[in-house]
Amino acid sequence: MRTLRNERTRMMAACAIAVLGVGGAATPSLAQQVVIEETHSQISPERRAEHVASFDYVWQSILDHQWDPEFDRAAWDTERARLRPRVEAAWTDWEARGAIMELIDSLGKSHFGIIPSEAYAVLTPGEDESDDATGTGRDDSGKDAGGDSEAGSKDEAKPREAHGGPGDSGLTVRYRGGELLVVDVREGSGADDAGIERGWVIERMGRLDAEVLIDAAREGAGVERMETICAIGAERRLAGDAGTTIDVEFRTPGGEEKTVTIERGALPGEKVRFGNLPDERVYQVTKTLGGGVGYYALNIFLDPPSVMRTFEAFIRGHLDAPGLVIDMRGNHGGIITMSMGFGGWLVDKPNIYLGTLTAANTTLKLVLNPRDVTFEGPVAVLIDEESISNAELLAAGLKDIGRARVFGHRSAGLLLPSVVELLPNGDGFQYAFANYASANGESPEGVGVEPDVEIVETPETLAGGRDPVLEAALEWIAGEHH
Repeated sequence: MRTLRNERTRMMAACAIAVLGVGGAATPSLAQQVVIEETHSQISPERRAEHVASFDYVWQSILDHQWDPEFDRAAWDTERARLRPRVEAAWTDWEARGAIMELIDSLGKSHFGIIPSEAYAVLTPGEDESDDATGTGRDDSGKDAGGDSEAGSKDEAKPREAHGGPGDSGLTVRYRGGELLVVDVREGSGADDAGIERGWVIERMGRLDAEVLIDAAREGAGVERMETICAIGAERRLAGDAGTTIDVEFRTPGGEEKTVTIERGALPGEKVRFGNLPDERVYQVTKTLGGGVGYYALNIFLDPPSVMRTFEAFIRGHLDAPGLVIDMRGNHGGIITMSMGFGGWLVDKPNIYLGTLTAANTTLKLVLNPRDVTFEGPVAVLIDEESISNAELLAAGLKDIGRARVFGHRSAGLLLPSVVELLPNGDGFQYAFANYASANGESPEGVGVEPDVEIVETPETLAGGRDPVLEAALEWIAGEHH
C-alpha cells in the first residue's frame, strides 16, 4: 500500500510529456507506425507472457491511481475481460501492444500511453524516420514514391555513425488555415541557411505530402487534437540525423512554388535523460528586446539545476525591465515543481498557488514561495497548441492569479501529471495519477488554456520575419509601462 508521503512524493516528482495518449485506439501514432514493420514476426510463448504481464500491470496501475469520481469500475472490468484474451492470443508484438493501447484509449484522457521499446530511438527528437508512413518507401500504388534529391537518397544509405547525431531543420510548423505554416525559423539552422522564411506554407516533406499528414492527424486524433498532432508530426518528419538533407516543397505568400533542400543541423541545447523517458534536449533563450523588455524561452521543463539557475539570472538581470515575456510556445511540459520555482520569482506575497493536484488519496497545492527579490512589472506568457502539460500549468496558474497576461493560440489541453514506468515487455508505460485544477478551480484538461489575446498567424502577418504573437505582447507591455 502506498503511503500518503509516497503519493505526495510522486506528485512532486511528476514529469508530464505529451507526445502520447492523444491518438485514437484504432490508429497508431506517427512514431508507432514507424516500428510496425519491425514487430510483425510471430512471438514466442515467453514473449507473449511478458505482454500479458504488461497488460495486467497497466490495468492494475490505472485502477490503483484512479482519482476520477466518475470512473466506472464495472466498465474497466469489462474492458479487461474483452481485451486480455487478445493479448493471450497475440501472434505479434504489435497485436499485443494494440490491445494494451486500446485498453488505455478507452479512458479518453491524456498522458496515458505506451512507448514501444523499439520506438525510443524514434521518439527521441532528431532520430531518422522513413519518408513514408510505413517505412516501405512506397506509395499506395506500390511504386517508388520518390521525391527526395540525390543527396537525400545517399543520406538514407549512410550508416548512422557517419552522421553527426540527431538534428533538425530549424523550422517551427503549425496548422493554420487548413495548411502547414512555417511560423518560425531558428537563426543559424539549416532552414535559415537555405533562405526559408516565416509565412511559407509546406506542401511536401520528402516523400510525404502535407495533406496526408493532415488527414492522418484528423482521422487519428480528432478535430480537437489535430492541430497539436499536425505540428508535432510535421516537425518530426523534418527532423533527422545532423548532416542529412530533406527536400521540402513550399508555397510562398506570393504564390511561388519552391523546392528547397534543407541540411539538418545539430539539435540545440543540452541532452538530458529523466527517469524512463527517451533523451531530450533542453534549450533556453534569454535576451533583452527593444525598450529593455526581458525575453525568456524554454522548450521543456527538465534539467532543473541548469534551467533554474538560468531563469534566476534572467530575473535578476531584468528586475528593472518594463516587462517580461515568458515564451512557452512549443514547450512540451516536464517537472511540475519547476513551474512553481518560476512563479516564486514573480510574486511578492506568500500563500499564492498555481493550482491543485488531486490524486486518489491526497491533494497538493502548488504553492509559490516568494524569493529574496521578485519581479513586479507586467508579465506576458506566450502559448500555442504545442504548449503542453507543465507549460499549460504555468500559463493557467499565472493567468488565474492575475500575475500574467497570456497571448497566442489555445494550448493543447494535455495537462495531467504523469510518470513513465518500464513494463515487463520492455515498453514504457506513461500514466496520469492526478487531476490538475488551476487557481480558479477549473481544469484545462481536454480544453486547453485560452489566451487573453488570441493570435492566429497567417502568411501575411508573418511576412518579413514578423512574430505577431510577440508583437502583441510587447504592445501590451508598453501600454502597461506607460
